[in-house]
Amino acid sequence: MVKTDTAELLNSSDLLKRTRNPYLHVNENMGRFTEKVVDLVDAMSDRVANNQHVSHCFSNPQNESPSTSTVFDPLQKSCLFKNRRRTYRNSRMLCCRQSEYFKTRMEHPDKIPVIVERMMTEKYLPEMKNFRFIVSPEVTIGQLIVMIKGRLHLPNMAVYAIVSDQVFPALNTQIGELAERYRDPEDCFLYVKYASEDIYG
Repeated sequence: MVKTDTAELLNSSDLLKRTRNPYLHVNENMGRFTEKVVDLVDAMSDRVANNQHVSHCFSNPQNESPSTSTVFDPLQKSCLFKNRRRTYRNSRMLCCRQSEYFKTRMEHPDKIPVIVERMMTEKYLPEMKNFRFIVSPEVTIGQLIVMIKGRLHLPNMAVYAIVSDQVFPALNTQIGELAERYRDPEDCFLYVKYASEDIYG
C-alpha cells in the first residue's frame, strides 16, 4: 500500500470536491479516487479540526507543555472512543491514559492513582460516575472497599474487590504493594474491579 502525505491527501480532497464528479481522474498521477478514500480524507480533516484529545494529553497539538513527547497523528483514532462500552481502558487511547496518570502523579507525588470500575458481569451494583481514586500507599483493600461503598451510597452492601481482573487480595493488603505488583505496564494505573459477590466462589 502506497503511503501518501497527509497534506497531499487533504489538498487532493479539495480538488475532488471542486469537480462535478469527484470520482473522475484529476490527473494521471493521482489515479482514480474511490468513495472510501474520500471519506477517509474527510474524516482525517474532521479529526484535525475537531481535536478530541484531553487537554493535558501529550499528543494534543494544543498542548504547549515542554514535556510533550508524542506528535499528534491525524490518522490515529481520537483519544475518546464514543462507540465502546464505557470502561476507562477501552474508551481512551493509551496516550491520554498515560498523560492523565503522570499529571496526577505530578500533582500528588505521594499518592497512587487507582481506576475503580464495576465488573462486566455485575448485575446488582451500579456503576460509579467518579471512578478515579487517589489514595495513599498505606491504604488497604478493605479501606478502599469502604470508600467504594461510600461512593455507591451502599454502606451495608457486601462488595468484593478484584485487582487486575484476576487477583482477590486480602483485606489488609496495602494499595502500594498491589500497585508495585499489578499496575498496568502501559499506562501505570492500578485497576480494581468491584462486584457484589466473590467471583472465586
